Amino acid sequence: MTTLQILLNGDGAWPDMVPEKTIKGNLVGVAALAAGMETGRASVSFRVELPDGQLVFCETSMRLFLNAANIFRTKYAHELEGPA
Repeated sequence: MTTLQILLNGDGAWPDMVPEKTIKGNLVGVAALAAGMETGRASVSFRVELPDGQLVFCETSMRLFLNAANIFRTKYAHELEGPA
């Protein structure tokens, strides 16, 4: 089963991610995969480029991703108003 930790208040959520032990990459792509899960259900994938040129591929179920988006939308809907 795919799991995804969804944190509505993420400040200080991952204390193990200290600067000297963390590689900061750039999220450069997100893609829907129609049948990306073993069950045949949709998934969402992310492409992260690291400073040394390596690529990281991350994937979760579309269901979990959309659930997270709905939770965030509830709290941050005001961010959709006004200029970007």
